[in-house]
Amino acid sequence: MPSLGIRTLCLALALPLTLLPCKFTVRDVAFVDLGDPPFQLYTFVETSPQAAELSRLSAASLLDANVDQTIVRLDTDDEHDAESYLVDFQVQRFPTTILVGPDGDAIEVRLTNDDGGFDALAGRALESIVTSPTRRKLLDELSSRYAVAIVVEGESASANTTALRATDVAFAEIEAAFDKMPKDVGDLPLRIVVPHEARTSERVLLWSLGIDEDATEPSVAVLFGRGRRVGPVLDGDAITAAALTETLRNAGRSCECGLDRSWMRGPRVPLRWDATTRERAAKRLGFDADSPLVKAEVVGILARGAGRQAEGAKIDEGTLDYREIAIGDSPQQADGEVETEDEEELPSISKLFPYTTVVVVIVAFLSVLAGVWIMRSKRE
Repeated sequence: MPSLGIRTLCLALALPLTLLPCKFTVRDVAFVDLGDPPFQLYTFVETSPQAAELSRLSAASLLDANVDQTIVRLDTDDEHDAESYLVDFQVQRFPTTILVGPDGDAIEVRLTNDDGGFDALAGRALESIVTSPTRRKLLDELSSRYAVAIVVEGESASANTTALRATDVAFAEIEAAFDKMPKDVGDLPLRIVVPHEARTSERVLLWSLGIDEDATEPSVAVLFGRGRRVGPVLDGDAITAAALTETLRNAGRSCECGLDRSWMRGPRVPLRWDATTRERAAKRLGFDADSPLVKAEVVGILARGAGRQAEGAKIDEGTLDYREIAIGDSPQQADGEVETEDEEELPSISKLFPYTTVVVVIVAFLSVLAGVWIMRSKRE
């Protein structure tokens, strides 16, 4: 019957769309800025000169970082909502600054030394909000690595050794499965160790990961993409090879898998992501994660899986300050390594969306068949 044939044809038209695999992995999605709420930095000052100087310092220190600053004038402004943090932290010395995370947690970053001077200290303090030795290493590696495991050592040498062994075993498991990944997922994962005595210099980073600066046990956090955490932070006895392997495996899964969408929307650490870093990431990924087309597709993917998302977050569907960048011939290398593989230019839109081209061709072909079918049905 013609009606039966038409129904069958409609199913055939829809079938190619359902069979197409997602061209992004969970790791790819982690490079896309989907409007994640930035960290809020409230800087409290008592005089106009302090306000002017700190505005100047912040403009340089916080450039290209996921941190928004508000300067609160205590001498002239009406009471600001953020002043409640001064009570919470029992602040007695100004100027000072309070960093508030997207989850509402806060940390004070002091801008003055014991004698009250802030000229030299303030610049270093503001820099510490968005950069540190570990985060500089992260920026060198995130674009090329599958993931980076940060091992924060505790006081016990034996517990630290156990944590390091767990990451070794997990890394070996991932290496054995690398050939089965749905697409290229970068180089093998890397481990960065934060010695126990270096916790103070990594204070802001540890806070943003939910790791207590004064903790005595080791902790492990896995980061990927644009400095986004994947999976939970593991502490002490919870640091096992099985737990780390599960986290690392999820990072390489297809974005259309049944994985809870919250794994793709893990919290980010305060970090600079400038044009050079973005260029390096685009070269390695083969697509520009800041492209509106890429963002729109990822938004659709996350929306389709919204029912599986444990901790929903609003996704900004706008262009989010998208800017085209020119891709140079010599990407910056990490730790002085020399790139041995030839870099290719970023693909065109037709290369970036090969499945879309396939769909268009298939639909066009089947549309012709549909027309022929209808004409024959009318004649009969």
